[in-house]
Amino acid sequence: VVAILRFFKQTGHKIIIATARDESLYRLTLEWLIEHRRPFDEIVFTPRKVLVDADLYFDDSPLEILELASNGKDVVPVPWPYNRHLTGNWRAM
Repeated sequence: VVAILRFFKQTGHKIIIATARDESLYRLTLEWLIEHRRPFDEIVFTPRKVLVDADLYFDDSPLEILELASNGKDVVPVPWPYNRHLTGNWRAM
């Protein structure tokens, strides 16, 4: 996923990190992203990622993936054991 995000960043796309974390974790989140060299332009703290306007979403949360997809959003599930049970017409990772 990081390589894909770097590609999008290098080709002029805006990278928005949308997280359900509490805003009090802003500094910790920012430091983690910088330390781990994750490309981003903006961090949005929201319990409903579907409200963030984007062309493409990457997520690992089964609930977020289903909500995004049911609202017509293009979503790429980031594969983890806890979301492998999901079925659907997902974009390939």
